[in-house]
Amino acid sequence: MTDQESLEDVGMIPAEKVTKDLHRVIINDDLKKLFFVDTSLSAAELQELISFLLGSINVFAWSPYDMPRVDPTITMHSLNVDTKAKPIVQRSYCSAVEHTVAIINEVDKLLEAGAIWEITYPTWLSKTVVLEKKTRSCFSLLFVIKACTQKSLLIEGKQIHALVINLGFEPIIHLQTSLIDLYSGVGDISNAHHVFDEIPIKNVVCWTALISGYVDNQKPNKALQLFRKMQMVNVEPDRVTLTVALSACVDVGALDMGEWIHGYVRRKKELDIDLCLNNALINMYAKCRDIEIARRLLIARGKKTSRLGHP
Repeated sequence: MTDQESLEDVGMIPAEKVTKDLHRVIINDDLKKLFFVDTSLSAAELQELISFLLGSINVFAWSPYDMPRVDPTITMHSLNVDTKAKPIVQRSYCSAVEHTVAIINEVDKLLEAGAIWEITYPTWLSKTVVLEKKTRSCFSLLFVIKACTQKSLLIEGKQIHALVINLGFEPIIHLQTSLIDLYSGVGDISNAHHVFDEIPIKNVVCWTALISGYVDNQKPNKALQLFRKMQMVNVEPDRVTLTVALSACVDVGALDMGEWIHGYVRRKKELDIDLCLNNALINMYAKCRDIEIARRLLIARGKKTSRLGHP
């Protein structure tokens, strides 16, 4: 097939092509969690694929809440939409010739390697977007690192870490933070700290990842040292950081640090109304044997909840 013929094929409407339908696989009757698989698969192949997907279900991120330490800006975006505007059907989209040629060349390589095969679908239509290979690889590596973390695969994780270095992705903070989670999750807190030290500009997400790693590895004193250092370099903690720090306070009975965090929360209106953070404060005071303060916070929380539920 010539490039010109391929270009003409790209411009064809779906009805002019050979099409195949998709089979929906819904996970645990949750309509928000589903896969689409090819109906041309045999019954045995379909069952094998579904079993594999269900067995690896924890690898997939269904919402930003499944990736608590990944910066939301990498997974979400918002559109400035006028809700009063009348919907208009979009015109057919034609890529620039150079973009179309680049897509064809890339697809041809994958076809030749046997990595993909050509199928078109009548109900699944999307526009092609050309991305730099670095961007695509970065996203792929994020999911691979998460899979290694879920399965506690240290050797494979180190191999991916080496690949991150070889590809020159070390400056990408999202990958580095995921590597911190990986090493912390398998108990290799030394390597987790080493990855943290290699991050040139550290944000609250990577600080929180390492602090949480020390808490999870039964080293709360070190976690609180890092929390103090975080204040010294003028990185403001968020509610996740504070919740993790309160957990460390419970482990070592650090009531003074817990009281400092309580004062910080009260000064920040957006934190003071956070019920999860308030629960963490109540737990901290109760475990550190200041039952009276815990009781007052519990009563105050009930009043806040009542106001929220009955304006």
